[in-house]
Amino acid sequence: MTLNPIPNEPKISIISSGDDACPNDVGATALETTALEEANKELREAQEELIAEARSGTGLNEADAQTNKGFTFDVCEGRALKAYYDYKIGKWIDDSPPCSSYRKDGATVAKKREYPRWSEIPSYSPHAKPDTDFENYLGPNPDTHFIMDWLKCNQALGVYQFNPPKYHTVHKIAETIDEEIGLIYDVMECDTCKKIVDLGGIIPYRQSLGQSDEHGKAVGTFPQGVLDVEMAFQSSYPQKNTKGEPVATAWGIQATQEHNGKEMLLNPDLKIRIG
Repeated sequence: MTLNPIPNEPKISIISSGDDACPNDVGATALETTALEEANKELREAQEELIAEARSGTGLNEADAQTNKGFTFDVCEGRALKAYYDYKIGKWIDDSPPCSSYRKDGATVAKKREYPRWSEIPSYSPHAKPDTDFENYLGPNPDTHFIMDWLKCNQALGVYQFNPPKYHTVHKIAETIDEEIGLIYDVMECDTCKKIVDLGGIIPYRQSLGQSDEHGKAVGTFPQGVLDVEMAFQSSYPQKNTKGEPVATAWGIQATQEHNGKEMLLNPDLKIRIG
């Protein structure tokens, strides 16, 4: 949430559009939904506490909480639109205009409004306030409220993030390279879905791991809720293929419309191309 140094040379960036989770991992999805509901409730309570503290104590700075009460979704705040390098002092100087928005306190306003881009401007900047002793740029203050952008959040908000356990295991089996746009696409395979199909369904698979009995009752510490949604998911798809053979078609992976693993399990005559 501050002004990062500009690199002197280009660097290779690694950007992923998704994680290595299996789309058929309905158990993890169910747990995540429940955890998010609980976290949202706790988050709203903590947000009200932060707002109360800001009003009665340290207060919010000029670049803070411009998106909503006690919250900043960081778009331009704390980020330079324009800067120049001062060779005399060896530092970058932000020379950006103020931020502008049609939002205030979580609502849309009719007229564009402006507000500061920085909570703190260092003393070496010609734009610094008189007699300031700040040494660095600081955007929205992470100590006074919740801040996030599309990639990261401050620690106060991060404690409410939840990474659900994964009940499916995937691994990379191939890759395709698009040299024209410089992208590499990983082709993944789910070991869990493959074993479920091989064993004839979710209950035999969970039984093989000692996580379920033959009636679909969870064993040990395995969550019954996960097993219930897995059985419901399996039942929502055909249990036999077009030849009348018992096949758990639910556990095919649908990568694209052309690469539909569920249709392949339903119709053994279909073929799939990797890459």
